Amino acid sequence: MAFLGRHLSISGSIANSVSAAEELGCTAMQIFTRNPRGWATNPVSDSDAKAFRDALSTSSIKKTISHLPYLPNFATPKESLYELSKRSLDDEAERCGKLGIDYIVMHLGSHMGKGREFGVDRVSSAVSEAAKMLKGPMILLENQSAQLNSIGSTTEELAEIRDRIGSKRVGFCLDTCHAFAAGYDIRKEEVVDTIFKSLGKENVPVVHLNDAKFPINSHRDRHENIGFGEIGRKGFDALLHSADISGKTLILETPVGSNISPKEEISLVRKLME
Repeated sequence: MAFLGRHLSISGSIANSVSAAEELGCTAMQIFTRNPRGWATNPVSDSDAKAFRDALSTSSIKKTISHLPYLPNFATPKESLYELSKRSLDDEAERCGKLGIDYIVMHLGSHMGKGREFGVDRVSSAVSEAAKMLKGPMILLENQSAQLNSIGSTTEELAEIRDRIGSKRVGFCLDTCHAFAAGYDIRKEEVVDTIFKSLGKENVPVVHLNDAKFPINSHRDRHENIGFGEIGRKGFDALLHSADISGKTLILETPVGSNISPKEEISLVRKLME
């Protein structure tokens, strides 16, 4: 049975996100443990960490995920940005270990014109260093939408990076919108099967469940609510009944707007799963 949840705010206190997840009927949740658009951060206090862990221990939430901020670029040729990115990942690993969070999801970044091989090597080196220091959370490499110069948009590239890293503490997060935007027609069960076979089903514990605002192969990372985008309800119905999805942690990163409320969207996905 899959675990289901969505990305939530930690406004007020990080422990508040647990009760917010429960109110939506979640059994999993994803958060930013800090400002996602800045480098500066305050350490997680002992009291905040305890409050979060205590809230989780008495909740229905079984899987927890942190998303690394947007600024890090692990494929960059700029040394200052590369060092900041590595420190950001190390810091997040420490924060998540203190909070008891299961997974850290990260974007790989852009090689900025230096070439695929350069980017793959940079990402592999950075994550390999971080993996050696891990004490608790697992690092998950998220597939990208095939934007210009991006690293990690194909299953082959992702698998190559993990092989170079050579750590069982590193896996993958499959984003359905990103895969669709990169040209993978995940509305077809055979395509889903191929993706999981290429990455190794056991290496993909988390799936970001997002519809796509733009058509397949658009290379545009724009999420839409489930059933309101180009993947569509039929596409997700097929995806969620794939044997490869069984036991995964499914996280919605969809808009909060007029289409459907977060609680209704969680209920919709659960109905599609059934």
